[in-house]
Amino acid sequence: MNYFDQVFFRKYLRDREELIFVCHRHPLLIVDRVIVILFIGLALPTFFYYNNSFSFQTLVPFLYFETYAIALYFFLVYKIFDWYNDVWILTNLWVIDIDWNVFTRHVIYIDYHDIKGSEIQTNSFFDSFFNKWDVILYTMGDDDDFVLEWAENPHEISDQIEEVIHEMAERKEHQDRAPMELLLHTLTEVVRDHLEGNESRGELIDKEEKEEEIERVLTKKWTIDLR
Repeated sequence: MNYFDQVFFRKYLRDREELIFVCHRHPLLIVDRVIVILFIGLALPTFFYYNNSFSFQTLVPFLYFETYAIALYFFLVYKIFDWYNDVWILTNLWVIDIDWNVFTRHVIYIDYHDIKGSEIQTNSFFDSFFNKWDVILYTMGDDDDFVLEWAENPHEISDQIEEVIHEMAERKEHQDRAPMELLLHTLTEVVRDHLEGNESRGELIDKEEKEEEIERVLTKKWTIDLR
């Protein structure tokens, strides 16, 4: 995860929330669209216009063509920004699914406890070759599965999610075990104190009995033989 991702997506985090990983869609997705837009949408019309093919300059005034080129430029910037903002954000609390467009932004928080598992799917050989797969999160609700299409580094995404879930399970187990260990320790101390108290009382009783026996012997009248 690069430094720009850490700064840019921190606005989606809450207090005491830690950013772990940002899951992007594969760059090939936007590169493919950029090439198509630049070639078909800009390069070919520019070639036809400046060569006046099909009387292009007569049909389309220069001002209109420049307006079209500027609009295409902003559309291209929008597509790049849309690609960059459609991500999953992995934090120490949940997975944040962000679906961005220029007017609205849909943000869904997926609790790790609601995730049943993850799956990586590929649709063709080229997907495997370019390492672009679909990552699916299965949740408790039957209709609430989440898909990150054309995911970049899909295995790393799945490993990161599984690692966080495992750490949370271990933390919960430790938290559940701690009170029981404290209870067992307290009961052990109570039983030990009880047994030690019984032994002390037993020793005290034996000591009192011995003292009474000595006193009885000393006070007993004996017959003295003076022969």
